[in-house]
Amino acid sequence: MELKKVKGNTYFISPDFIDLGLYRLNAEQCLLIDSGFHKTAKNELIPFMEKNNMIVKGILCTHGHIDHAGGNNILKMTYGAQIAAPYVENMLGENSYNMYVLSDNLRFRVFGDTIPDFGYKTDIVINPDYDDFYFLGVDFKIIKIYGHSPYQVGYITPDNVAYLGDVLLSERMIGITKLPYIFDVGNDLASKQNLKNLKCDKYILSHEGIYDTIDRLIDMNISHINSRIEILLDTLKQPRCFEDYTADIVNKLEINADLRKIVYLQRTVRSYLSYFQENNLVDAYLENNKILFVKK
Repeated sequence: MELKKVKGNTYFISPDFIDLGLYRLNAEQCLLIDSGFHKTAKNELIPFMEKNNMIVKGILCTHGHIDHAGGNNILKMTYGAQIAAPYVENMLGENSYNMYVLSDNLRFRVFGDTIPDFGYKTDIVINPDYDDFYFLGVDFKIIKIYGHSPYQVGYITPDNVAYLGDVLLSERMIGITKLPYIFDVGNDLASKQNLKNLKCDKYILSHEGIYDTIDRLIDMNISHINSRIEILLDTLKQPRCFEDYTADIVNKLEINADLRKIVYLQRTVRSYLSYFQENNLVDAYLENNKILFVKK
């Protein structure tokens, strides 16, 4: 892993399957945008910081998912790092129960051993009405990119570099991600479209890549989600209960799913069903004590 300069004091590092933003406060201190998995922080970030004689003074969270905020706790314990997280997203890290409630997941251990290490306490909550945020002496602009997670945000550094969290997939990731995780489909589509108003010098995606321009990538991402909408809606030509509907989608998209993936997929499928109902595209009714959904 190496420290890669983007512009000015804005850098990024690429541990296990994620690109993390790094903003240098001075020669020895930095703040991170997201922290990766717990194991990533423990096995890669902390040794990297020691090797480069740097300490983490703070963490700006884009959202509360384990692969983005899982390292918060150990970095806080190791460096006393301050943690700033968006409203609602901060609650995901309070304890495992909040993760289950907000993710709408069953309370069996599909997450393995990640939940116990995940918990952390947010020092500063970034409220929804914030357009900019002064943190550790640095003024960041806030990008509201709700949808993938309830109140996900991105950050624009003073170097006019945007860190975009999980609002966009790279072209390669679009090709291999058959049903992207989304909490709110309508908000996600709107957030993607609104990114076209940004005028930044560089754009960093959490999962693969730095871009000079993103308009084409935005269109590709929106097209990918719209194609999923079409497929999932078409699957409801005949009435289906939720479990059968999920199974139909897994089969139709040829997803190689295990128990863990199915739990995540069910959350995403519920988001699409909500989107369909909000837009009056499906009906729901009760038959033999089962809720059935059907395309109008």
